[in-house]
Amino acid sequence: MGFLIACICMYVLVASLFRSYSQGVIVLSTIPFCLAAAVVGHTLMGHTLTSNSMFGMVALSGIVINGTLVLTNKVNQLVANGLDHYTAIITASINRFRAIVLTSVTTTIGLLPMLMETSEQALFLVPFAIALTFGSITSTFIILYVIPCSHAISYKLRCKG
Repeated sequence: MGFLIACICMYVLVASLFRSYSQGVIVLSTIPFCLAAAVVGHTLMGHTLTSNSMFGMVALSGIVINGTLVLTNKVNQLVANGLDHYTAIITASINRFRAIVLTSVTTTIGLLPMLMETSEQALFLVPFAIALTFGSITSTFIILYVIPCSHAISYKLRCKG
């Protein structure tokens, strides 16, 4: 029940930020993909999901939402400046490419030592690192491919109705 309330609050905040119900859905739609990647990462690395995995997934949600917000905000700015919607999506993706990729790469590289840790003292942090590493790598592709497509589909549906 608490998770559902948190999701609704997040949606209300994002939808009110952009003044758009559809953009709120687009921004929050990235989270399930990256959480799935974190679970797959645990499977590939041979670890079970722990409470630290869940903490990593919460942190991952913040990283993913940040990248999506940056891209969506840029699209909205370009549309407000007079660009047509499709050109704005392409231009925003090109302009924000470096920021989105660098966030993912620096997060992944920074977590690699923790991911490869074998000492008994630090072993409990490995699930946290797995969730963040696999999720942030996936988030790059989701933000740069799925989110622009979602914006284009959303615009096309708005124009038909």
